[in-house]
Amino acid sequence: MLRYFDESTVYAVHDYYSVTGIFSVVTSIYRRFGYDAFGKVRYMDSGFNGSSAPANGWEHLYGAYYLDSPTGLYQVSPKL
Repeated sequence: MLRYFDESTVYAVHDYYSVTGIFSVVTSIYRRFGYDAFGKVRYMDSGFNGSSAPANGWEHLYGAYYLDSPTGLYQVSPKL
């Protein structure tokens, strides 16, 4: 995945589909993410320090699912 933020290209780093970090060619690691067992996201800066701010609208996080910010729920297709 890639996005464009602040006139630079930003890429996602993942671990088995869950986005664990965002980096750019210019600034190296831009933002990190951690998850609990239920997918609740923990935002961190590049040094693994906690941060309360989301990463500039990055909405594909746990399991590469779309996180709906107003509800805090992931859009996941039903399994039949």
